[in-house]
Amino acid sequence: MARYLLDTTVLIDYLQGERKTVELVAGLANQGHELGICCVNVAEVYSGLGKEDRGKAYKLINSLGFYEISREIAIEAGSYRFHFARKGITLTVSDTLIAATAIAYGATLVTANVRDYPMEGLAVLQQP
Repeated sequence: MARYLLDTTVLIDYLQGERKTVELVAGLANQGHELGICCVNVAEVYSGLGKEDRGKAYKLINSLGFYEISREIAIEAGSYRFHFARKGITLTVSDTLIAATAIAYGATLVTANVRDYPMEGLAVLQQP
């Protein structure tokens, strides 16, 4: 069994019923893999939801594992941002927190935005 951290792109497309994303998530779950999210994903999803969509989102979010962001993970995320900025690569705090969380939990990050996650040691699965 492997762990997967679902990026916000996956959650949004899943909630919108995007067939390929729904099939990917269902396939991973049916294979017995652990699917999870972190607080950044939850905040990003809810930042774009109207009241009518909150129930569906709440059900999805509560069906997934939850990876806590510790002080150490936050420090690593900040270090990623600093390191890549020195190379002329601008990363968001949100993306570095998600990446550091995936690495800390030994999870593969599933995302449509592969280029936003250049961290060495981060396993990434391209969302269809």
